[in-house]
Amino acid sequence: MIFDELYRQKDLIGQKAGSLEWQRLNNKKACRIKQELTEVNMFDREDWPKMMDFLMESMPKIEEAFTLPLSKVNRLPKEKIYNHTNYNSEQY
Repeated sequence: MIFDELYRQKDLIGQKAGSLEWQRLNNKKACRIKQELTEVNMFDREDWPKMMDFLMESMPKIEEAFTLPLSKVNRLPKEKIYNHTNYNSEQY
């Protein structure tokens, strides 16, 4: 699974992107890797500059952090990427 391949590289990714939360979401069709800004309200216009600063700072780092790992995943055999049984759900 793509998430598992990226998770194997999470230390390298984290060095570039900063603190990330890895959520496998077992028994779901999707997984989540996120970086979150807390203590803001998206409906409060006074918080918008904080949110924009956060996005402008974090998005380039996240893009850079995932570019190489995703290109490596893209070169893996499809059987390895889509085999959902090769993971230990306890580790996430």
